[in-house]
Formats: sequence, C-alpha cells, structure tokens
Amino acid sequence: MHVFIDDFICIKPDLQSAKESADRLSSKMEKVGMVHATEKFQPPAQTIKWICFEFNSQEMTMKVPRDKIDETLQLVNSWRHKTKATRKELQQLLGKLNWVSHCVKPGRLFINRMLVTLREAYGSDQVTLSTDFREDLKWWATFLPEFNGVSFVDHPAHQHNIRVESCLSGAGGTLTVAGSQSPSEFYGTQYPEELHKEKWPISQLEALNCLAAIRLWAPQLARGHLRLQSGKGTDRFLLAVAREVWHLQALYQFTMSALHCPGREMTTPDALSRRHIHPCPPQVQRELASATETRGPWYGQRFPLFSNIRIRCGYMWVLVIHVNFGNTCGLWWIHVDSSEKVWIHVVSGDTCRLG
Repeated sequence: MHVFIDDFICIKPDLQSAKESADRLSSKMEKVGMVHATEKFQPPAQTIKWICFEFNSQEMTMKVPRDKIDETLQLVNSWRHKTKATRKELQQLLGKLNWVSHCVKPGRLFINRMLVTLREAYGSDQVTLSTDFREDLKWWATFLPEFNGVSFVDHPAHQHNIRVESCLSGAGGTLTVAGSQSPSEFYGTQYPEELHKEKWPISQLEALNCLAAIRLWAPQLARGHLRLQSGKGTDRFLLAVAREVWHLQALYQFTMSALHCPGREMTTPDALSRRHIHPCPPQVQRELASATETRGPWYGQRFPLFSNIRIRCGYMWVLVIHVNFGNTCGLWWIHVDSSEKVWIHVVSGDTCRLG
C-alpha cells in the first residue's frame, strides 16, 4: 500500500488478492473512524487514476490522463502568440507544465529556459516573452501527446560507454561498445587557434565535446543505452547542448545517463585531448592498439550544423568531425560569426566561406 497525504493505493499481484486488500483497508478505516469518499473509490483494475495520474500495471507506465492532456494543450496554444503576460499568469502556466513533466521524460528540459524568464521577471508585474520562450511552447504543443508516459522499470538494452575530456586547446573521446572491455573507436583533435583565443570556459568546451561525441557515434547507439562519462561539470550553456542531445535521442531511439568520473579514471580521453601537445603515454597507446581512429563522415549530412544552438550575438564554434567536402575528408570546425556567416575551418588551417 502507498499513501500520498490522504490518498491510498493498494498494489497486489492478482485480482483476488487486490479485492481482499481493498476490503480489509475499508474495514480498518471504518473501525478507526476514518471516512473515505465513496465517489473517489475505484475497484481493483490494471489501469487506474491516482493523484491525477494514470497508472497501468500491464505496461508499467504512469501517464497524464487524456482529459488533462487536452486541457494542457489548450492552455499552451492560448500562449503561443502572446508577447507579454503578468508574472502570476506565468507562474500558473509553469506550475501546470511542471506537474505534467512528471510524466513527460524530456519535459523538464523544455521548462528550464521558461523558468529563467520567470526568474528574470522578479519584482516586475509584466513579463516580455522572448522568441525562445515561444519556441519552448511550440515544443510542448507538438510533443506533449507523443512523449506522455514514463516507465516504472528500466528496459534492458545494450549499454555503450562514451568517455570524453577537454583541455583548453583540444578535445578527445572514446567509444566502448556493449560487451567490450576496451575502446573500439576514438578521436583526438586540436581546437582551432581562433577558438582558443576566445578563451571559452572549460565547462563549455567540455559540453561541446560531449555533444560532438554523441553526434559522432549516435548511429551506433540506436536502441541501446549510453553511459556518458565526463571529467568536468557544465553550466547553463548545457541547456542548449541538452536540447541537441534530446533530438539525437529521439532520432536514434537510445536512452542515456550522464555521470562524473574522477580524473584518474579519464586518463585515455584526457591524453587524446592533449596529444597535439605531447604523445599519448605507452599505457594509453596499448589500450587503443585495437581501436579504430574515426575516419568516416559525421552524421550523413554535408554540413551538419547544430539545429538548437542559435546565435544571438557574438559568435561560437561547433565541432564537426570528419565531414566529406569534395575529395577531402578530415577534421573540420564550423564557425558562425556575429553576422551569421558560416566559416568552415580545416585543422590544417585552410578556410572557405559559405554564404
């Protein structure tokens, strides 16, 4: 039996024992003088509504009921073309979406940027809604019915491991496929000199390296589970990166867990990120002896720009590994400047410009 304030639910392995348990609970409540609302009582079933969620013991899932989905969609659509709102109205909207996100796995990711809008409105009655805010509303309107439902159990899947490390001048990563004890693929690349001059925080470089590794090996993660291991933390910049990762998860149907690893366990990717400075130590060379240095195209696109990292001002760099361009195949970087012109940089230093 589970209790949530004054709501009770009994879970039993079969119908008969569930009926007996419900009868005993009802009898005990009467003996101690507790009165239960008969209109809320639900007989034993494999699909039941409790604390405003729908539980299914056959599928082992928890969902938002259909009527609540329709109600939430109506609310979201009423906000899609707003440019201003009161702080109280914004709190009510986010309270509703926060409740729904208990059953929408990526939901919290698409609330965080909206919460930033609320925090920035502290002390103000009127809130200006940005384009990013409305883009998040668009995501909820499009994907809420599709992603409604979370599972109680972790489905077994092939577990792959990606380890990434960054230094201020380079990035490295390894892929260990399910069933293997040593890396099967790896990469190590130097950041362009121009990026190094911009002095990006190491946390942001690490976030971009995480995204680069996932994007590089996403086709091999299909219908599996990824354990992403990184040696450094990240900051708010992770919100943009996390959105791109979510798109890759949806595209290739894999699940993912991220964890921090102490530096002593990240020797190999760390050495790869610095191999342009000094050679990898002998133990790392031995570990990678049977691994393949990635040489294929990145993502099946000619110039796979990151769709979710939009430029507002200044400029940024995005790592693209092994993009085919004409008869050349190598390590490339895409640079978007403040005028939104795209520059392609080859590690060798050659540069071409695209409109």
